[in-house]
Amino acid sequence: MIRKDEFEKKYPLKFKKYESVVSKLKQPPRTGWLQWNIENPETVYEHIRAVRVMAGRYKDNLELTEEELLELLDMIEIHDWPEALVGDGVILGDEKDVDKLRAHKKARELEAMITLCNALEDGPYIMSLYQRYAEGKDKIATLTKQIEKLQAVFKAVEYENSLKKKGLTAEFVHYTKDLIHHPFLQTEMKIASSRLLSLFYIFSTVSSGLISLLLVLNIYK
Repeated sequence: MIRKDEFEKKYPLKFKKYESVVSKLKQPPRTGWLQWNIENPETVYEHIRAVRVMAGRYKDNLELTEEELLELLDMIEIHDWPEALVGDGVILGDEKDVDKLRAHKKARELEAMITLCNALEDGPYIMSLYQRYAEGKDKIATLTKQIEKLQAVFKAVEYENSLKKKGLTAEFVHYTKDLIHHPFLQTEMKIASSRLLSLFYIFSTVSSGLISLLLVLNIYK
């Protein structure tokens, strides 16, 4: 499996030269992690870079040509750019008037993207990528949406295991499972969840064993 640094050397970020945008994406933590009181959580920009690496590793599994991969990487790189202006708003899907909330969020983010792209040399190309992503109708756009959701599940597993945030992964899977429909990506989500369950089982078993041992030692000391 290719390492992150090797991947970014082979597939460098195309738009990192636009520091006026990139610097803003490096600041805001992802809202989902803040809601779970994660200390020093992943930023929007870190999320973008992680999703790109994941997409690169899945190239063969997703049966992508090299040209399709490059297009996918470009779309992933800019998919969260509006958050540089409007922040990382989260709509779970079970809110009251969810359709109105989503329409409002989509309109705000489109307006933000137009503002950003108007000042950039590659603005027209970046805007075309974003419009495709927002509509989510073609192969590259649907894969971008699914892979970025899957990365959040993997991150949830990481945080739950390392910080003992029980229930974090279950929540993310609950709100994500219906948005990931590519068979391979569905399997990856299930594998991530099963690894979490296995780790908790092992942790519980080891903990129980240690407690039993301590009780025995206390009795016979």
